[in-house]
Amino acid sequence: MVYIANFNFNIMGPTITTLRNTFEIASYIAHKLDKKLDAKKSTINIAISGGNTPKEIFKHWSSHFKNEINWRNISFYWVDERCVPSSSSESNYGEAKRLFFDKVLTTQDNVFPIVGDNKPHEEVFILNSLVQSKLPQKNNLPVFDLILLGMGTDGHTASIFPGQLELFNLDEAYTTSVNPHTGQKRITLTGKTINNANEVCFIITGSDKKLIIDEIINKKGNWQSYPASFIINDNLEWIIEEIQ
Repeated sequence: MVYIANFNFNIMGPTITTLRNTFEIASYIAHKLDKKLDAKKSTINIAISGGNTPKEIFKHWSSHFKNEINWRNISFYWVDERCVPSSSSESNYGEAKRLFFDKVLTTQDNVFPIVGDNKPHEEVFILNSLVQSKLPQKNNLPVFDLILLGMGTDGHTASIFPGQLELFNLDEAYTTSVNPHTGQKRITLTGKTINNANEVCFIITGSDKKLIIDEIINKKGNWQSYPASFIINDNLEWIIEEIQ
């Protein structure tokens, strides 16, 4: 049983779930996926993020949930990707493949990565055609069953950074982006597509994001400058590591 260290509630806003550590977060999300599979009785479509926390989640899933969940019935897409080869340690797909998919799935025909070393605009066209053909549609956009998001210390989510809120107004699923801090090219789900999902979960670890989470959830300070503030979904959950 997953132990919820602090609280889990929803009062006219997102659900806030606090867990003790990354291992509990990984188990919590695994059980969430299992419930969705049971409820839908068919394949579910999820979009996953990269970063240090997802790496730990992938390690935990491959070690503790390899045979506990029917991973073959989950279609995996990506929230965003750096425009680098999959062999790079910066590749979200490459790291997920190394830590999880290679250890859990004998074949990976249910895994749909963003190809980071394609030309960005060409890859965006391919991705938009893919999700249009593979996923159910609503509001002329694809509907993911679940999108797992992270958040940077600047309040960015996916590859939508401060100053790029126009990416919430695009009528396409994927688009190009640029990290303003490094100039690195990215490909990302658009804000409208994220908000169009059946469920969205932020996964937050580390004490360095405590203040920004408070600003976003309580709509104070500089909250309107943070892209994460504009993720609005009827089934929005913040899954947060307990800060000691």
